[in-house]
Amino acid sequence: MLSPLVGFFARKSPRRKNFSEVSPLLPSNGQDVELAQWFYLEGTGTVAEVTEGEGEAKRTYSKVTFTAANVVNNKGTELRPAKTFTGEEYYEIELVRDDANAVVGAWIKNPACGDKVTETVTDEASGTTATVVTGHTGFYTMKTDADGAFAFTDDNTAGLLPYVQLDTNHNPVAAGDARAARNIGTSIREGLFAALDLESD
Repeated sequence: MLSPLVGFFARKSPRRKNFSEVSPLLPSNGQDVELAQWFYLEGTGTVAEVTEGEGEAKRTYSKVTFTAANVVNNKGTELRPAKTFTGEEYYEIELVRDDANAVVGAWIKNPACGDKVTETVTDEASGTTATVVTGHTGFYTMKTDADGAFAFTDDNTAGLLPYVQLDTNHNPVAAGDARAARNIGTSIREGLFAALDLESD
């Protein structure tokens, strides 16, 4: 079983890949490929089908409720309290089960990773505008080239670290965030979660 503090490290490779390496579909030009970063914690969890939202935003999906176990050192000092995470099954949280099918942990996608989400704000007093970062997508994305190949590199994954940074409330924060207080090991899943635009040229 993986340690909740160490986890599994897999560094991204700059080697170009063909889409057929991560998808059974034939590669083509202009397909979107995602690179997501996940961290592992021991704990227990459940999955339930829920319906949320209203109107066009209404959707039904499998929602995971996962409670990460607290971590105590050999002196009985609690290093990390129990914490509950929720998210869509497989897309945001993937439960890990033992041979008896009991949940023993989960891989959680780092929501503070990926391409920046920005918005333009206006200062009411001066009337000046500025672009500010309001969050992250949770993944990096790029399109395949004419040969169906792609390559994630340091240039198109700025801010990607080989670990996840947590704040004092144990929520993931982006690289360089001053609130970072703890690091947890990660798995970088390159191309495994490919969002295909089947209508692209």
